[in-house]
Amino acid sequence: LKSKQIENLITITQKLQKWQSSPDSAKDIATLPRLKLKDLERKTRIIKSKVNRTNNQLVIKNDIETNDIAYFDIGFDIFNIPIRLLPYLGIFSSCLLKMGTKNKSYQDIASLIERNTGGISSALYATHEIKNLTPRAKFFISTKTLLPKISRATDILKEVILEINLTDKKRLKQILLEQKAKIESAIIDSGHSYALNNALAPISTTRRIKELTSGLSYYKFLKQSINAIDNNWPKIKKEFTEFYVRPQFQNVPP
Repeated sequence: LKSKQIENLITITQKLQKWQSSPDSAKDIATLPRLKLKDLERKTRIIKSKVNRTNNQLVIKNDIETNDIAYFDIGFDIFNIPIRLLPYLGIFSSCLLKMGTKNKSYQDIASLIERNTGGISSALYATHEIKNLTPRAKFFISTKTLLPKISRATDILKEVILEINLTDKKRLKQILLEQKAKIESAIIDSGHSYALNNALAPISTTRRIKELTSGLSYYKFLKQSINAIDNNWPKIKKEFTEFYVRPQFQNVPP
C-alpha cells in the first residue's frame, strides 16, 4: 500500500473506533423492542403427545411448529445388557458414524448424512424415575431433517444402526485411539468429575453404567481393547458382535 492509502485506512479505523465507543442516543435506545411481564404467558405450555405402538415399539409423536424441520430420536433400553458387555456401548457410540456399513464406506455415509440431515448424534441417559427412584438407562440416537427428506433420513439411520461394518480392524483401532486421546484431554480438564463418578459407581446403578461406558473404568477398557485389536482380534470382534446383535439394537422402528 502507498502511504496515502495507509493514512486513509488509519483515518477510517479511528472513525470506526470512535463510533463504536460512543454511547447510543436516547432516541436510538427507544427504538429497541422491549418485553414486559404482561407479555409473557403465565401458564406453562403443555405439549400434547400422541402415543402409539408400531411392531411392539413405543412411538411418541409431538405435533409442534418447527419450520418444516422434523426432529426424531430412537431410544434403546440398555438396562438388561450384561455388565461385561456394557463398555462396548462406548465403542459402539464412537463407531456408529465412523466405521461405514456393509455396502458403504464411512466417507459415503458422512456425505449422505451431510446432504440429507442436520447431523446424527448419540447420547446415553442413565437416571432414576421421579416417583419410585427406579434406575433407568437408555441410549438415544438423534437426528433432524427437512420434512421432504424424512424417508431418506430414516433409511440412513437404519443403515448405520443395522448394517455397521465391524470387520475393519485398522479403522476401528484408529477410532479408539482418537477416543482415548479425547478422554485423556477431558480427564486433565475435569479429573474431579471422573473421580467422583468412579467413587459413586459401587453404590449407584446409574453411576456404574456411566463409569463403564464413559468413565475411568471405560478408559482402562479402551486401552485394553486397543492392545487386543493387535494381539487378540478374534476376542474383540466376538464380544463386540455379541453386544451389537442384542435384540434392542436390531429392532429399529420402521
